[in-house]
Amino acid sequence: MKGKFIESDVLLTKNNGKINELPFFDTGFWWVQGISSCLPVKCLDNLFPISKRQQKKILEVCAAPGGKTAQLADYGFQSLSLDISEYRIKQLKTNLDRLDFKSEIICTDFLDYDSDQKFDAILLDAPCSASGLIQKKPEILISNKKIDLKKLIIEQRRLLEHSKKFIKKGGYIIYCVCSINNCEGYEQIKKFLETNKNFSSVNHIDSIKKYGKIIFENMLQIYPRKFKFSDNIDGYLDGFFISILEKKSN
Repeated sequence: MKGKFIESDVLLTKNNGKINELPFFDTGFWWVQGISSCLPVKCLDNLFPISKRQQKKILEVCAAPGGKTAQLADYGFQSLSLDISEYRIKQLKTNLDRLDFKSEIICTDFLDYDSDQKFDAILLDAPCSASGLIQKKPEILISNKKIDLKKLIIEQRRLLEHSKKFIKKGGYIIYCVCSINNCEGYEQIKKFLETNKNFSSVNHIDSIKKYGKIIFENMLQIYPRKFKFSDNIDGYLDGFFISILEKKSN
């Protein structure tokens, strides 16, 4: 692969040629995922010890195309993966089949989802402006002018409010967006905490905080930039916001 490990399970390598022609792709040894994108699941890795993960159920919202779904399976969690897009769900299933991973999958709008089941954690990778991807997709400077940010903010807030219905006492919501807009990040969480006093922002991000800046009560904001992973390894980070909310009481 001609790469170097920047985390125990993350190999940094250059994209040389077609991905499906790289070594070990067909055998399902690896999948493509940016370092910033994999950090929210690494938070779950810290929250639950390995010995108890088979008993933990994670609800993943906006799951496709499945990078975080693969992480959850690789870390030993049970997961229920939801996504609104039939096309992206097909991608998710194809990716999981190649990797020989399993997940319960439902194609639905999460806002229409209803269940009596309570989860140990919800991973909400909310739709956003994708402003954190500007270094790899500079066309965002143009396309984002067409995005109705107010509608996105409303949708994010509705998804957060809907999530709280399915969390066990002592469970967690991991909220993340690939955005550097404060209105999609810490301002969303601040408003949520103001109206949901039974939730609190918790600090379980020590292992990943080196990648960004801690802002407003334990929340991590990662900015798009070149990053030195070690003395002889550097690469680029996407912009990302991550917050962990714990349900203290019903």
